[in-house]
Amino acid sequence: MTSGGHLRPVGLFTHEPHLSNLRTFRKKFDVRLNKKTFKPVQAGRMLRFYNKNAPDVYLTCRRRHDFRSFIRMFETLPVEEILPGETITSGLKLLYGFYTKGEEKKYKVVVFEVGPPEMPSASRETTPKTAGTATTESPTPPPSPPPEPLIYQVSCVYDTNTDTFAFLGREKNSRYQEELSLKWLDDNHFGMSYQRRCVDNPGSTPS
Repeated sequence: MTSGGHLRPVGLFTHEPHLSNLRTFRKKFDVRLNKKTFKPVQAGRMLRFYNKNAPDVYLTCRRRHDFRSFIRMFETLPVEEILPGETITSGLKLLYGFYTKGEEKKYKVVVFEVGPPEMPSASRETTPKTAGTATTESPTPPPSPPPEPLIYQVSCVYDTNTDTFAFLGREKNSRYQEELSLKWLDDNHFGMSYQRRCVDNPGSTPS
């Protein structure tokens, strides 16, 4: 698990349309003043974006960016992925509607690059070597043909009542469904289970 993944998600109140843009992944960067609350947030930390009128959005902090000012941020990161539909000029006007220039100078700016929660990677089975057993070098297999282009599409729904992520995707000629379940064990730890089923063959064993 990446650094920060075992901690309770950090809550960030988010206005519309920014919450909806995060939900649809149009918005890939979230901007905040670098106050004390956000100083511990690093890559791998789960973030909970919320407001009272829509379901929460859970995303992972993929990378943290620190800037001296909003203008330096816009000079470095794409404005369309920070504030979709805005220009640098209108984006600055929007941000100064939330924060004063005095606050910007005092706290500086932090930007969280976000993405969907990372799925656990499948472990590879290895055959242990037996002590005293000689090993022989296997012949080199012929090179495999290059993989066919794959368009990967996936949709995600998070259930706040059960702490469950449900994914439905398609790869090549089959469809599959993935579920990631989280259960808090105490204030600092949660358990996680993952399963994947082939939707075209519901009776198949989860991988």
